[in-house]
Amino acid sequence: MFTVGLLAGFFVMSAMSAAFVAFAGEAAQYIGIEKAKSIALAHAKVSEAEIRELDVEFDHRAGRPVYEVEFERGRMEYQYDVDAVTGEVLRWKTKQD
Repeated sequence: MFTVGLLAGFFVMSAMSAAFVAFAGEAAQYIGIEKAKSIALAHAKVSEAEIRELDVEFDHRAGRPVYEVEFERGRMEYQYDVDAVTGEVLRWKTKQD
C-alpha cells in the first residue's frame, strides 16, 4: 500500500514537472514585459521619462497571449494590447482625462 501511494505521488510530481517545463518553454518564446513596453511607447511616440502610472500585465485575448500596457502622459491615457509572441500592436486606445 505504501508503494502505491509513493508511486502515485511520483506520477503527480511527474505531471506537475511536465506542465512546468511546458510552461517555461512557452514563456521563452514571449517578447517580455520590457519589449512590450518599448513597443507601446514607440507607437505612442513618447519616452518613458514623459509618462506616469505605467502598468504592464500578461493576459490572453481571444486565445492569444498579449501584454496589456497602460500609461498616462499629461491628461492623456493610453491603452495597448501587444502580441506577446510577435510584438505586433493589436489594439490601442487613447482617452483624454
